[in-house]
Amino acid sequence: MVSTNTILSTNILLDYGATSDIFISKEYFITYTESSNKFVTVGSYNKVSVAGRGLVLFSTKLSSS
Repeated sequence: MVSTNTILSTNILLDYGATSDIFISKEYFITYTESSNKFVTVGSYNKVSVAGRGLVLFSTKLSSS
């Protein structure tokens, strides 16, 4: 997991209308608890298993265009 002093440079697509935010790697989380038998439904109505949940802290840089 990421410490609060670590800076990761990556592109993340934010969907303000989403009911769940999904991050593919534990490295983004500053807190994390593993889960079992939990699922989220994605846009294609398929269910995807949840490995865990936690807190992700990030800042944004807005484009000037």
